[in-house]
Amino acid sequence: MAGEPATKQDLATLEAKLDAKFNAMLERVQEIVRDAQTEILRGFEAFARENEIRVRRLETNESGTNERLANLEARLLEIEKKLLLRPPAA
Repeated sequence: MAGEPATKQDLATLEAKLDAKFNAMLERVQEIVRDAQTEILRGFEAFARENEIRVRRLETNESGTNERLANLEARLLEIEKKLLLRPPAA
C-alpha cells in the first residue's frame, strides 16, 4: 500500500513488468525498422527497374543514331565522289 516500504518481492514483480514492457517495445521497434528497410529496398528496386529501362532505351537510341550516322557518312562519301569526278571549270 501507499507509504509502506517495498519488499524484495515487490521490486522483483516491478522488474519483471518493466522487462516485459521493454521487450515488447524492443520487438515493436525491431518490427518498425524491418518494415522501413523493406520499404527502402522496394524503393531502390523500383528505381533500379526504371533506370534499367532508361539505359536500355538510350542504348537502343544510340544504336539507331550510330546507324543513321553511318548512312549519312556513306551518302556524303558518294556525294564527294561525284563532285570530285566533275571538278569545277577553271
